[in-house]
Amino acid sequence: MYAYSLLIFITVIVSAYGTIPFKWRDCSIDKSAQAIQVTSITAGPVPLVAPGPLHLTFSGKVLKPIPIFMIEFDMKRHGFLGTRITVPCVNGVGSCVFDGCSFVDSLLNSTRTSAQSVAQQALKMIESVNATLKCPIPVENINVQDYTINVPDLGPIAHVIGDGDYTVIVRTKVPGTGALLGCLSLDVSLGKQCTGLFCGIGRKRK
Repeated sequence: MYAYSLLIFITVIVSAYGTIPFKWRDCSIDKSAQAIQVTSITAGPVPLVAPGPLHLTFSGKVLKPIPIFMIEFDMKRHGFLGTRITVPCVNGVGSCVFDGCSFVDSLLNSTRTSAQSVAQQALKMIESVNATLKCPIPVENINVQDYTINVPDLGPIAHVIGDGDYTVIVRTKVPGTGALLGCLSLDVSLGKQCTGLFCGIGRKRK
């Protein structure tokens, strides 16, 4: 279920309109307490335009049993002179906190057809690799190889986050105590497909 929730979020973020210089790193600090480990993520094509196909490869491990968990998204937009501006949570997009065990159901029951479509396809993807879909989460490996998700027009989601460079930190925590189970940092560049003589000017990552 954790991998399912994370893959849906990655799909939505990576598949926003435009080019995707995509980087990631494991930002867990205390490796002895780490329960979730991501070992690889790749996404393409570059550039990707929504609607369109997204090819996603993902490998991760659940190192310890997880009875319940929450997912905290910290999304910051890169500004001038190295500043970082927090993107607020708006309709489930941005710097939001979710119940990890019910995150998927909330997307499946969403009033946004784009969220429903991505969730349904991600469900089939996780089922195809026999990963756990319900809490509690057992120790397991999750390996998704070049799975194609047909990304719909994301509509209002693309307008909430807008054109720009972002760092998104995904923290998985124990409810109540806030103990960190896993941490993933994603660098993405979002924007409309760029064409023309001056394409890319002013969009260098800081």
